[in-house]
Amino acid sequence: TTMNGGLGWSTKDALDLYGIYTGLVYITPLIGGYLADNYLGQRRSILLGGALMAIGQFTLALPADALGIGSLHSFYLGLGLLITGNGLFKPNISTMVGDLYKEGDNRRDGAFTIFYMGINSGALIGQLVTGYLGERVSWHWGFGAAGIGMAFGLLNFWRKGKIVLGTIGEDIV
Repeated sequence: TTMNGGLGWSTKDALDLYGIYTGLVYITPLIGGYLADNYLGQRRSILLGGALMAIGQFTLALPADALGIGSLHSFYLGLGLLITGNGLFKPNISTMVGDLYKEGDNRRDGAFTIFYMGINSGALIGQLVTGYLGERVSWHWGFGAAGIGMAFGLLNFWRKGKIVLGTIGEDIV
């Protein structure tokens, strides 16, 4: 945090970066959806996006200068991987949920309810775990825990995707 001298940045500089990061997190799904529809397919986009997000979290978990590119460049690399991964992941996972049932099928609303309950539960648990580790142990441990959680979810999606989803998300539109 800027209160504790995080990277020696002013509050304005930290908020500027946060605004840029947030803006890119919201705009990149447009690119990720296009890439999935025209080149990768939804399932491959989700796997690639999830892997990039996990790598981004692990990059942020590494000690400063561990990659030999300087701590600030490593920080930006981690954020860039998270942004890129989110762009591939977010639009495609939601679209696949929508493709589980035909338009007008009452189960479709239930599927989205369960999907968003899972997202919100994960967000709550994730914030508690990573926040606790970051504040009490080290932010490296907090980001590492987030990477482990993402890797676990990605592995589960990869292992059970074919069984649960069949061919949904495999075709390029």
